[in-house]
Amino acid sequence: LVDDIVQLFRTKVFNFFWNYFSLLTHLLLVGGAVLLCVSYHFSPSGTILADLSGNSAENVGLALFSFGAGMEFFCVMQWLILLETTGPMVLCVLHAIKDALRMVSIYIVIFVAHFIAFRSLYKPFHLGSTNTTQNTTTYVLAKDANSFKTQRGLISNLFWRIIASAGPEMVNIKKTGDTTHNFSLEFSHLMGLILWGLYQIIIYVLMLNLLIAVMNTSYSELWQNRKRESKYSKSFFQAKFLEPLEIFPVPFRWIYYLARAVYNSKKEKNQDPIKQDKKKYFFLVRELILNKQDAEFEKSSDDKINDLKKDIFNELRKINKLK
Repeated sequence: LVDDIVQLFRTKVFNFFWNYFSLLTHLLLVGGAVLLCVSYHFSPSGTILADLSGNSAENVGLALFSFGAGMEFFCVMQWLILLETTGPMVLCVLHAIKDALRMVSIYIVIFVAHFIAFRSLYKPFHLGSTNTTQNTTTYVLAKDANSFKTQRGLISNLFWRIIASAGPEMVNIKKTGDTTHNFSLEFSHLMGLILWGLYQIIIYVLMLNLLIAVMNTSYSELWQNRKRESKYSKSFFQAKFLEPLEIFPVPFRWIYYLARAVYNSKKEKNQDPIKQDKKKYFFLVRELILNKQDAEFEKSSDDKINDLKKDIFNELRKINKLK
């Protein structure tokens, strides 16, 4: 965790996705472990975590630690980038995750808009309303629509429709004592069915297919340049180990800092060390690589033009011979 924090204040060239992901992972691990240990130490002896509330400090710390442990193992993914067989596929997975995260804001707007609409439309049937407490209602929610009686049930129902559709029985309203019809088609009741259908068309059909299309576009663009992207990511990852600090693994970084402190205290004050601007160096390397790629592209274009000229010249010679 300390090393991740130090990395934030170092050269910005290496501050990319995995740096922040590692920082978040170690924050969850350390925070969860500290919270779990401290709270469990002050709890009565013989305490069983399963008997405690889910909001207790012990279970909250355990949940944070569990998420951190899973994210820590997910960091193994960055080592698969070094392999030629798995590197491009790992990059495609990461790009797909980024595409999904970019669409979260659209999902939130659609979700909140329909939640407000359903909350208002089905408010007379919510638990605690005047109609339900008097127990004299003429119309009631169908058996499968009981989740719409509470706010928690409504949120859960709308959320899981993102990945799975459901039938109209989830929002049906029926008349008490009517054994002929399973649901009512009166105006306000029918509007609930229409709103439920529109919500599933938008959130499950349109948005899901749009997300798949965006992922396919990113995948095809990345796969066309898979070798270059894989080499770039591999070089970017390996460049992290160019620093002298990387000689020691994370648990032993204090040796480097101790040696650096001793060196700084023993060196002469008038000695001017030669410092290399690493950020400027990597940007210069990037410019050289881009210039080389442009030169190769121009060369290949010139070759194509020359080949075309030769083909035209050969065709003209054949025509002249026929004459």
